Amino acid sequence: MTLTVCRILDIPCKVCGDFSSGKHYNIFACDGCAGFFKRSIRRNRQYVCKAKGACVIDKMHRNQCRSCRLKRCEEVGMNREAVQHERGPRNSTIRRYMENQLRPIPTLNTLPIPTPMFPTTPPVGLNLTVPQNLTPSPASLDSSYSSRVNSMPPRTFLFNNLPMISPLPPPFHIALPAMVSPPVSPPQASTPEELCEAAARLMFVVVQWASSNVLMQTLPYEDQLVLLEERWKDLFILFGSQFLPHNLEPLLDCNPSFKNDSELREKAAQLQEALRKIKTFSFDQYELSSLRCMYLFSRSSIAESSVSSRLRESDRIKAFFKDFYECFVSYNYVMKRDFLRPGCCLRSLDAYFSSVPVSLIEELFFKSTVGNTSMNKVVVDMYKSQRKVS
Repeated sequence: MTLTVCRILDIPCKVCGDFSSGKHYNIFACDGCAGFFKRSIRRNRQYVCKAKGACVIDKMHRNQCRSCRLKRCEEVGMNREAVQHERGPRNSTIRRYMENQLRPIPTLNTLPIPTPMFPTTPPVGLNLTVPQNLTPSPASLDSSYSSRVNSMPPRTFLFNNLPMISPLPPPFHIALPAMVSPPVSPPQASTPEELCEAAARLMFVVVQWASSNVLMQTLPYEDQLVLLEERWKDLFILFGSQFLPHNLEPLLDCNPSFKNDSELREKAAQLQEALRKIKTFSFDQYELSSLRCMYLFSRSSIAESSVSSRLRESDRIKAFFKDFYECFVSYNYVMKRDFLRPGCCLRSLDAYFSSVPVSLIEELFFKSTVGNTSMNKVVVDMYKSQRKVS
């Protein structure tokens, strides 16, 4: 099977919508808009709009009003400072990467060794593979939590249905349909014990995945703990859409809190719907790997002043998020030829995650094993133990 190769020129210019030639002054833009912006800033042009700023800027009309075109350039994110301090033409990192990588690949056996994707330090490939030993040593976890999890009846069929999470493949080096297929359908659980066990196993997977993330390990240890504490819930839902049973009714029926609280039951229904709808996006493994990293380093977790003040390297975390965001968007533009999908997916995911509070996850899946202990504390303790083991 051969792969149809798309060019980066299929990514639209954010100013006029024409085909871009790569990144110019912080955004994807065509040569025409990039050159216009550079000339305008270097010569300090002051344009006047005859239509009072109401001109349409697109491929057909971009040359009709220079004032509105310059305004549009700045609105979509073109950076004046990049023009004032540039030292000659530079090629986009993503453009160079894609020129090297976008080649037809006939078979899986011809796939090259993964190439580093991200310019952020350290320039090494990300190890996003879940470690082989998904079951942590009881001694490495909080003794109370471990004893409760280990005392559950064995349900090996659930655990065995958690597929290994593939490493982040080089984008556009996908030659076989099997490599882009989402994981197998979530296992079906019929009892509350099975559902709780599946959730506990999944939490181990999330923590071990985060602890093995190379970029995560480059951050100060305190920042790692803050990120995990802030993001574990969203990661749990994202992973859970692939690996958790979507029918939570057995848990709801046996829990008095949900029987007597209509609001809580409605939140649980929203969680079920979120798990189901995320699954319907049919994310392939590259998209899933990008999304997991995006939400681990999500800007929403550092947008709040209370969280930002606890982070020592918030700028680096923002840069990590930006890299994965751009990769997710570019991948959809180039490989799927879909300009609307990234925005639709991310808006939906944000809505699903915000509709499910941490307290619901705690009450639904973990109250029977950790009691009144906060899952934030449990997850952080698990992460600390995992880092010591690794």
